[in-house]
Order: sequence, then C-alpha cells, then structure tokens
Amino acid sequence: MVSSIELIPLETDADHLIGAQPEMIVSSGDFYLIDNINCRIFRYDNTGKFLNAVGEKGKRPGEYNNIKNVQIENGEMLVYSSPNITINKYSLEGTFLSKNIIEQSSIQDRVVDGGVLAYCGYGAVNPYRLFLTTEDNRITKFLDTEAKVLNFTEITPIFSANGNHIFIRESYGNTVYEYNSADKKVEPYLTFDFGRYSIGKVFFEYDDAFSAAEYLMNQEFAMIIRYMENDNVKLMEAVLNKKSGPEFAYGIFTAKSGRWEWFSVGKVGESPFADSFRTITDDALYCIIDPTSINNFSDAEKKLICNPEIMNTLKDNRNYVIAKITFK
Repeated sequence: MVSSIELIPLETDADHLIGAQPEMIVSSGDFYLIDNINCRIFRYDNTGKFLNAVGEKGKRPGEYNNIKNVQIENGEMLVYSSPNITINKYSLEGTFLSKNIIEQSSIQDRVVDGGVLAYCGYGAVNPYRLFLTTEDNRITKFLDTEAKVLNFTEITPIFSANGNHIFIRESYGNTVYEYNSADKKVEPYLTFDFGRYSIGKVFFEYDDAFSAAEYLMNQEFAMIIRYMENDNVKLMEAVLNKKSGPEFAYGIFTAKSGRWEWFSVGKVGESPFADSFRTITDDALYCIIDPTSINNFSDAEKKLICNPEIMNTLKDNRNYVIAKITFK
C-alpha cells in the first residue's frame, strides 16, 4: 500500500528546537510546526529549512497566551488561544494582522463559512458540546449532552477538513461528525465499532465527573484521538487503554480497497511511527519522527525510504524529522 517514504530533517539550531509531541500543518509545500509545549509556531520549506516564526507567547499585541488550534485560511494563519475565543491573524511570513475576541468558552475553534465553530466538549457548563457563533453573536447549538465527564485527549486536533468538508472528532464517542455549512447542521459521518473496548453508557450516567473518570480508569477502552482524510484515503487513530498500558491502533480506508483495514505501527518508544501521524494532503501522509527512534526502522520500512543517505546524518540532539509517506 505504501510506495515510498521520504525523510525530511528540520533545520536545527538552539533557537528553534521543537518541544514534545508537536502538531503540523502542510500548506503550499511548507511545513508549519506547532509547539504547544513552548507555545511557538515555526515555518519550514519543503526541504526542512527554517523560514520564520509566527507570533510568540505573551500578552502584547501580536502574541498569544497559549495555542488551542492553528488554521491556515486564504493565505493567512489563524492562531486560536484563550481567554475566551481569541483569534490572532498573521501573514504566513509571521506579520501580525489583527485580533478578534469572542466572549465564549471553548476547547478548540475553527473559522467556517458563517462564523466560528467551537467545541466545548463534555464537562462544561453548557448542555451541548459544539456550537456555531456568528458575527452578530447568534449561537447555534449542536451535540446536546448532560453528561458530567471530563475531556481527556482534546490536545490533538478536534477539527479536520477535506475541501469544504469539516469533520469533528470526539475522544469518548465512536463517531466522527461532519459540519454542513450550507444548512448549518452537524451530522454523523463515520461510526466505528470498538467491540469490547467501546465505552459503555454507564460512563455518561454518573453524577459527577470524578466518579465517571474513576470508573473509566478501571476499564479497558478506546478513544478516537485523530481523524483525517483526502479524496482517496481516510485515516483514524485511536488509543486503546489496556491494563498492560496504552496502545495505538489505526484504521485506514482507501478508495482502491473500498474497506477499512486495521493495523498497528508498534509501541511508543520503539517504533518511529508510533504516535507520529499528523496530517494528510492530496498526495501524501505526513509524520513527525523523533530522531532518537530513527535506527528503529524495520527492514521492510528501510526498503521504502527513497533517500536512505539522510539516516547517516541524523543525531539524537537534532530537531524532528518529517516522514512523507506516499501510497500506491
């Protein structure tokens, strides 16, 4: 299924080292690395050369308190942070353009046709998990809930897109939703069967969030933590919380096969691909590889690397390596 793997080392220097578990956006051939740990956003070209930073942590104009989400739209970057829904707009070269504050609470947000789609999740004071807020402050509510549970894995992207299609994934459910901007509706798009790892209804019926969490931690269960697609490939990542420890499981659907296939890429700390998938474009899947795991490629994976000479130049103290995976 995989035809080739290209390794792209990111330029390394003391001022631009990236913290643990960064997110990534690929746009017009450039890579945007989102370092949530250190609250920085770095831009690299398609060879891994550093181009510029976008904003930085702080309270002065053009700075942000934290990073809840990043979106590239119409050749500009939107950085979402708190308090409330704070949206800083930048050019892709890093020039600060404007700031907008919406007085609503949320976990992650995304500008869509008609307003800002905001996910507030479980455990909030609102009896709904998702809402659309418009410029004239009208609110449309979606995904009603009265459950008193805590959000766990919402540091990974809740929203993903394929053209005009906007998808919303939730940790606890087995469903990915789609937002329809034409009629402002949110409807189920994909539903997964996790079998014995499915989270039971009893979890959502507790009177308080801590009792619900205690119950869940004593179970083996699955949570969706990432969903992405293009016109040919759909990819879902779940974490299986097992008594022996967490494991990552992946489902992939291709137009060629016409069905979902489930696979593992190995354990975190051993396999370079475990917990590495970040984004998918029209032509490739992109991963962020820790250089300390480069020597752990399997023989089969090494045969797919189209530029194996890169591996001889990598050291443990350098920045991450981007793996560009293309399919047959």
